[in-house]
Amino acid sequence: LDTMNDAAGGVAVSPAMSNSLGVRIAHVEKGRVSEQVFASGFVETVSPAQTTKVKAAFAGDVSKVAVEPGSWVTADDILLQVDSDEYAELQAAYLEALAADDYETVSSLRPQLVGMNTRQAVLDGIDRETGEPLPPHFQLAAPHSGEVVRIAEAGKEIEPGDILLEIVAPTVARARLRTYARAARSVSPGRRAQLDLPHEPGLFLPGRVVEVNHDTGGFYTLIEADFEVPGGATHKGLFVGAYVNAGSIEDVLRIPASAVIRAEGESRVVRMRADGRFEPVVVATGFIGTEWAEVRSGLDEGDAVVVRAQFLIDSESTLRAGLSRMAGE
Repeated sequence: LDTMNDAAGGVAVSPAMSNSLGVRIAHVEKGRVSEQVFASGFVETVSPAQTTKVKAAFAGDVSKVAVEPGSWVTADDILLQVDSDEYAELQAAYLEALAADDYETVSSLRPQLVGMNTRQAVLDGIDRETGEPLPPHFQLAAPHSGEVVRIAEAGKEIEPGDILLEIVAPTVARARLRTYARAARSVSPGRRAQLDLPHEPGLFLPGRVVEVNHDTGGFYTLIEADFEVPGGATHKGLFVGAYVNAGSIEDVLRIPASAVIRAEGESRVVRMRADGRFEPVVVATGFIGTEWAEVRSGLDEGDAVVVRAQFLIDSESTLRAGLSRMAGE
């Protein structure tokens, strides 16, 4: 490498040396950084195909609707909200009796709430997932995973017997899968997946991630996913594999994965400046796949980075920085 000019900083590489080293440049661009992560595990449950219609048990107004017909939802997702004085009074009386340990009143009111398709959080008297106070209106939770065929529209006045929801579910296999944490760190609930049955080579069945647990000692990630399967195609305890979509959903800043240098607890790249010199830059990365790496900070769109021979340039820069510090001591 050529001698560095201290005033200019960076590392200068002559064209001849650059060609000899095989230096290659790429530019920061916007695009998706995604790929499929393989996970394996066992089928936990198989739920038969079913169609469920939920009818209103009281009068009220639909104030919020969270999904549209055609949406795939998972069990216990809150799908709509109904404002009803009748329901609000009954729920308030039940929660008050529950807080006062008035079990006689609780026992008399609970069946009425169950008959209204009240969600489990209200029956328990607490929303264990959010820790938030229970709202004074009716919230309809999905009775099971499936596709929403029909749902009441926001602003609609409802009467007892009106259909609030119709949901259709094919035979669904819930699989508990495990994969390497580093590969799956961007996997989240709702991401698509494909089930690979060992006895049906070449047949990939669609599914969605339901739950992700990254906190398993730092080495593995546990993934639970629902898959639509033909009746009788699988059974509880069957060993299966799956491909889960990981990475970014929207366009992000990205660079070739080969440009990233991981060392000393940080990630950095070698950037080529406008004056042709090279300098190492610390970057914050997101998902890193086999082809692309997401850049969250440290670079701007259009910046030039080295994707080949960057380790030599980075080592040269680090060595010279160390010598400079020693000379100044």
